[in-house]
Formats: sequence, C-alpha cells, structure tokens
Amino acid sequence: MVELRVRKAKPGEQSKLVPAKRQKKDDKAADEPVKRQKKDDKPAKKQTKSEMETDEPAKSKLTQKEKATKPAASKPSVSKSKPTKQKPDAKSNDEQTPTSTLIEKGVVYFFTRSRVDLENPHSVKDLQRSYFVLRPIPQDVKLEDELKKDNGNSRLFALPKKVFPKHHNEKYMAFVEKGAATVADLRENFFPGSEYTTQTSGTRHQQPIMPVAEGVYSITQIERTSYLTYYLTIPSEIDEVQRELGLQSKGSFQVSVKNPERKGPAQARLPEKAKYPKELLDEFGNYAWIPVQKPELLDYDNAQVLLIGHGDETSQAENAAPSPGNGEKEEEEDLGDLADEDAHRVHKISGDDTIFDDLKISHKEYPEVASTW
Repeated sequence: MVELRVRKAKPGEQSKLVPAKRQKKDDKAADEPVKRQKKDDKPAKKQTKSEMETDEPAKSKLTQKEKATKPAASKPSVSKSKPTKQKPDAKSNDEQTPTSTLIEKGVVYFFTRSRVDLENPHSVKDLQRSYFVLRPIPQDVKLEDELKKDNGNSRLFALPKKVFPKHHNEKYMAFVEKGAATVADLRENFFPGSEYTTQTSGTRHQQPIMPVAEGVYSITQIERTSYLTYYLTIPSEIDEVQRELGLQSKGSFQVSVKNPERKGPAQARLPEKAKYPKELLDEFGNYAWIPVQKPELLDYDNAQVLLIGHGDETSQAENAAPSPGNGEKEEEEDLGDLADEDAHRVHKISGDDTIFDDLKISHKEYPEVASTW
C-alpha cells in the first residue's frame, strides 16, 4: 500500500495528495541499522591455535597486572578445634548390650574310660566313652572348705562322642548318667573297674576311669542362650591328651537342655527319659530346647544336653568364652579368681594328685592324670 501525504500548497494553489516516497526512503535508512545489527549478531569466528597461543601471553600479563592491583582476598578462618563426640546415653547402651546372669559355678572333672580289656589307650579311638562331673558350690564360699563336704549335688555326664566340640559348627549330645550324686556314690559305683562274664568271650575287664583334667566352671545365661565356661587347673599345662579330647586351658560351650516330651532322632534317644516334676516341665513350654535357666534341670538322670563349640574353626587360638556383656566381665573375673584359688589349693596339697584327694580315691588304684597317650 502506498502512503499518501498532503503537500502544503503555495499561495494561490490547491493542496494535493502525493505519495510519501521520501518517507519510504527514510524508513529504509532506518531499517539499515537493524540489518547491520543482525549481521553483527553472527557467531564470532573461532580462533586458530596460533592465534590462541599469541593471545596467551597477553592474557597472562593482564592477569598478573590484575593480581598486582587487586587486593588479596582474605582467607576464611578455619577452626582447629576437634568436634566433640557425644557420649551415648547410659540407658540406651544398656538396652543394646545384653545382660549376663550367673546360674551356677563350681568344680569340674574330666575323665575317660578305655575300651574293654584295653589297659593303655593310644588315641581317642581306644576310648569307650568320655565323662565330666559338675560339682556346684554355693556363691561366696571358700572353695577349699566346701570341697571337704559331700553335699550330694554332683552330676555325672556321659559324652558318647568321646570328644568335646571345638568349633561353632560342632554339636555333640551328652546326657546325665547320674544326677544329684554323692562323691561316695561315684567312687563306689562308677570310678572303679569291674569284671563280667559273657558266653561268647568269657571274662571281660572293664577298665577304671582315667582322670584327664580338673578345673572350675560357671554356667551363665545371656538372653535365650546359656554357656558352660571352664578354667583348667590340672594339669598346669595341657598336653596331647587334653587337646585331642577338645579341651583347652580355658574354654566355653553353648549348652541347652532337651524337652523330654519332644521326640528326637532314633539314634539320639535314651531308653528312659528324664522324669522332671511339673514345675520344671513348665519351663520348656512348647520349646524342644531351652537354656539352662535353672540348675535343677541338670539334677535328673537321663536329662539330655547339647554342647556347641564356641571357637572358630579357622582360628589357631584356644576356644574363647563368649564376649563379655553387661555384668559378664565381672562374672568372668570371679571365675578367674576361683581358678586361682583352686590352683593355689592344688599346689599346696598334692599337685595333680589333688584330683584323687578331692574324690577320695587312691591314685595307686587309678591311672595318673594323663598327659600323653
């Protein structure tokens, strides 16, 4: 569309409409800067490598000049004080650490019996069975005075496997052959050898027991688990026999008691089950196995227990007792004190023969404490 403009008429002439050519030319001139601006908006040409290298010194000089004139920025101050660690709340720590309860402590004896007609065993294969006796003593009582008494609370355990579990993946059954026994009863009816006659083999000789170790023990419970921990005082240094039987100078087993109302594998059943009174049967509830939460659970003939090793199969160290929890460390120290007391008593009386003195038997009628086969 052509824009028309009114041209101012001279005197005596009539005004006329003329096209605005001059305005269009002016508009074209006005548009030229816009076009020039658009042309200038094109991206700048990339510098070649040589151009960049020639510009680099100038840039570095400028930077050095700017550094000289520009005031140095102050570095923020860093506090060197170490952050304080917040101590855990005593209450929350107790909730995380399980408590340990001392169930019983006393003196423990370990024995073996050779196969029939075999007087001198040469390895575990030559043994008929292994045994251990738990002889509890009241707390806060002097050990030497208490062992002079015969309170009729000793328990004789038979270990059909012949060796004690060494590692956590070894689980061996044991059972109470004689519960709540007197030392006199064990001395007369269990320790000695005997003879009997069979139609096929004639007279057979049952060998007497062979003492292999003595020490002190404790039974503790941590939550739903109980442990039998021991320190050996005889012999003063363990040797081949003790090691092959799975005993250490200090060791521990996880121990549980079987519910007599629950049937087990045929090969692990006894001819008769433990005859617990109702109040002890109620301790089992619906569980097949429970911890030794009451020592009376071990006082009945045919009571079955499961021993689980507490050591590590890959470790060369001795079997370790469970890690001390809240209160367990003190109980472990008490057991160590009891072991020191027993070791002092043994040294003062008869050395390794003290085991015979404790059980009122003559060491002339029984083998000495075995150290080698």
